[in-house]
Amino acid sequence: MIRREIWLEVSGPRKKNKKYGFGKLASNIQCANLLHVPTPEDRSRTAVLTPPAQAEIQRLMQELQTQREEIDRREEMHARMQEEIRKAMDEQRREMRAYFKQLVSFFVQECSK
Repeated sequence: MIRREIWLEVSGPRKKNKKYGFGKLASNIQCANLLHVPTPEDRSRTAVLTPPAQAEIQRLMQELQTQREEIDRREEMHARMQEEIRKAMDEQRREMRAYFKQLVSFFVQECSK
């Protein structure tokens, strides 16, 4: 504890909210005991959640699933609308080709007279 206090005093001010010289212990700088460095096992241990936290997680997961289903539904609707637009444009192109063919044949007949 005394070493930590001395180091904090002599190492100078924090830079970018970090204190020089603590290395792996930097995350524990607020703790009274700098000797404990969490092991990978400590960090990967499953957390015990309270029932309200579990219920909130479940609610959020259900909400996320509902949102995903809505996105899928809208994407399907968008794809159907694009297909309908493509079909309508193809039909308009066919109609315009037929109209221009009639128009050209009319002009050819009129010019032949």
